[in-house]
Amino acid sequence: KHSHFADVCERYFNVLTEKDYSNTPYLLCLSIDDAYQGKGIGAVLLKKILLEHKDKQMSLHVLKHYNPKDKSKESPAIKLYEKCGFEIQSENKGYALVEKDAPDCIEMIRLSK
Repeated sequence: KHSHFADVCERYFNVLTEKDYSNTPYLLCLSIDDAYQGKGIGAVLLKKILLEHKDKQMSLHVLKHYNPKDKSKESPAIKLYEKCGFEIQSENKGYALVEKDAPDCIEMIRLSK
């Protein structure tokens, strides 16, 4: 079903290894089922994670668009991360292969408190 899964993994980890994240927590995956989005669950989870690592800088990557085929709607996760102290550092064009699409990705960082 996901014929490009190996490509996604390879490109994702290539991006991660371009920078040294060995001394900072990296938020690898935070996902809320579509049926439960917009109810504050992601914010609660993220705040819990950030509280546990409050004295450390933290990095993450997030897809720029909620739907890579519809570039008119930015991912609401970006605003959530900004509200929690993350700042945009860079944008990666064609970040990962998902089927035949190559969505753009935003690198974000939260400095230690």
